[in-house]
Amino acid sequence: MNLNKFLQFSFIILLLGATSIVFSQSRIINVPSGVGTLNEAIDGDTTATGERVDPDNTVYVLERDGFYLLTGTIENRFPLRIWAAEGSGKRPILQPGVSEGGESSSPFRPLDNFHIKGLYVTNMDELGQILLRTIRVSADNAKIIVDDCHVDYTCLLYTSDAADEEDSVD
Repeated sequence: MNLNKFLQFSFIILLLGATSIVFSQSRIINVPSGVGTLNEAIDGDTTATGERVDPDNTVYVLERDGFYLLTGTIENRFPLRIWAAEGSGKRPILQPGVSEGGESSSPFRPLDNFHIKGLYVTNMDELGQILLRTIRVSADNAKIIVDDCHVDYTCLLYTSDAADEEDSVD
């Protein structure tokens, strides 16, 4: 009887240890709310030689109640995870910005695996133009995960490059 309890206790300790090892392997990048901060955090997350810093384990975490104005389409040629911070508060809002030339673009263009979680993504740019697609998938074998997100003002949540090239809706 005592051996059975010992084995159960040992199994629980082993399971907890393995779980903490898996979670501790994630590299967390906390991104402050603001104009272009998410674009800059992702684009600037490189080594001196321009290589990505641990893309397989990196998670970009956005502030609750935060507002993120995107300064261009976020393209990834590497696994990309963008998640809302845990806890209370409103979902972080992501909105396409408008360039000096008056143009805006889809928020995301995955070229590799892509995972967003707990976000509020609007497809209406800062001047009120509604864009055609929120996620423009440009890879044949990319795994796209949209987990617990609110997406508004979108005609198409995601499409492939084989779809219509028109990027805005009248």
